[in-house]
Amino acid sequence: IADVTDIADRGKGMAILGASNSFGAVLGPLMAATLAFAGALFPMYVAAVLMGVGAIAALKMMKEPERHSS
Repeated sequence: IADVTDIADRGKGMAILGASNSFGAVLGPLMAATLAFAGALFPMYVAAVLMGVGAIAALKMMKEPERHSS
């Protein structure tokens, strides 16, 4: 985030990154506990599938950003 945002928007970008990390730290265990009713290993399978989908989406949709010189 720091190398692709200008100085004026850097704080906002870092805040969004921190908020999304905290959101995942809260929702992850909640989802795992909910999915555990289907079986002890089921949450791990769902996590593996979601990670794979996220990796494929990142490879297809993201491109190398243009860096700002600040």
